[in-house]
Order: sequence, then C-alpha cells, then structure tokens
Amino acid sequence: SREVTPGYFAKLADKKEEDILNVDAACAFFFHALWTATKNKKVLEAKQRSIKHIIDAQLPNGAFPYQALPQNALDPYYHALTQFYLYQSSPPQKFQTKLAKGAQWLAQQFDGHRLKWSSGGILFSLGLVSAYSYSASCFHSAGIATSSQAALLRLSALQQHNGLFPSFEPISFTEQFKGILTELSCPESFSVRVNRA
Repeated sequence: SREVTPGYFAKLADKKEEDILNVDAACAFFFHALWTATKNKKVLEAKQRSIKHIIDAQLPNGAFPYQALPQNALDPYYHALTQFYLYQSSPPQKFQTKLAKGAQWLAQQFDGHRLKWSSGGILFSLGLVSAYSYSASCFHSAGIATSSQAALLRLSALQQHNGLFPSFEPISFTEQFKGILTELSCPESFSVRVNRA
C-alpha cells in the first residue's frame, strides 16, 4: 500500500484507487502494531495521519462513509470495520468524542439485536455476519454495553452446531430489494464497484 495523500493509502499500488476508509483504518492498525514493536517515529506519524484523515472524513451524523471523496455509501458493515480498526490503532484521546458519535450511529443501524441491512449501501456487505463482531467490539470500546450485548446475542444465535459462523446471515427479500435500491440511488458507489470488476 502506498500513501497517496496524507492518511490516504491506496489499496493497490499499481493503479489509482479510490480512498476507501476501511483500508486507511487497516493501515492505521498496522502502523500501530509496527510502532509498538519498533518505536519508529515515522511509523507513528503515518498512523496519526491515517487516523486524522479518517476522522476528517466522518459525516456530521457520526457515520464513516465507505469512501472519503465523494462521500458515498453509508454501510453498517464497512462503518463497523472502519471503526473497529480505528479503535485497535489506539487513537488519541482528542478523537474519542468523534468515535463515540460513530458508535451511536452504528447503534442506530440495529433493530433490536439485528442489523437493519436495508440501510446499507453496498450489496456485497448485506448480511455479513462479521459485522456483528466488529460492532460488538466498537460498542464495548465506546462503553455502550446494551448494544454490545445485542450484537453478541445475534452472533450467538447465528453460531452453528459445529461452533463455526456462517459468512452471511439470511436476509429477507425485502431487505435485499431495499439494499439494491439504496445502492442504485448512490451512482458514485455503484460505479466504483463496476469499474473494479
């Protein structure tokens, strides 16, 4: 991965890539682990640039969009993944209010113990079970115990008899249809994925 602008890390080094926030957050987490092992000041600075870049891209409602510019596709799975990596990268205290707002936005994407998948703007992520583990971790880090418990209860309900978890949870046709409409209403998001195929 290469740094295109401060805190924006391209997913693929051999072509122009959109500024995908969960990639930037994964880089921040990697830099945090590398800094912990090496105490290299340049690595710490790269981590700090990445965290600041992601926080700067956060929307006023607390959501982390899939992509920084244009800010498109609000998606519970990718929001949870981005915020999970942010928490794992040990962000500075000055960003805790922003992270708390992000956790509150994520909590609003739940209907009881289940994610409202139709609110997602990316078809690939509809029903991804790992969203519950990322969400539970984010809620725990933000101190929202009831939401963390709800996500863990859903994970427990989805766990198979052999102890494994499915990749996707069953979602209704209505949720799938609403998800398609949500994605099609965001043409920038749709074109990003079509161009990558």
